[in-house]
Amino acid sequence: MNDQQEIRDVLSRYVRATDNHDGRGQAGLFTKDGEIGYYSRAGFEEYQLFQEPSRGRERIRADVGDRSLPEGTQLHHLTSDHLIEVNGDDATLTAQFFVIQASGPKDAPVVWQGGLFGLRGEARITMIGFYDGRLRRVGGEWKFTRLDVQHSLPLVARPSA
Repeated sequence: MNDQQEIRDVLSRYVRATDNHDGRGQAGLFTKDGEIGYYSRAGFEEYQLFQEPSRGRERIRADVGDRSLPEGTQLHHLTSDHLIEVNGDDATLTAQFFVIQASGPKDAPVVWQGGLFGLRGEARITMIGFYDGRLRRVGGEWKFTRLDVQHSLPLVARPSA
């Protein structure tokens, strides 16, 4: 596998860990002092930092575990148009993303009318944007040193309990 494929796989593992609320798996994709920054914008405005970046593996792990979704809801992050540049043991990665939110009732019938079967619920695109990452090869593995998640829609804060 070449460097570009390995770097693309790091992003693939990142989005799967995000979807599965796997903070340990996500944190393991970063250098010890790696960080994630979350940005948003409306239209073609400049991206604005949404909150302080998550710095260090422990904070990244904890932040993934703190996310919750309504019962019966899952997110699926998909990426495309990966642009990767490698310079020795350092690299940059930019990719577009969109997120599909899948929601369905727990009590969905197994069989529909007339004996048909299928899925019940809805899927809709809820987020779009870009991943802008910097990576370093550490111990033979590519790790993020920084990942900026640039949402192309405004982000809103979760209400405090």
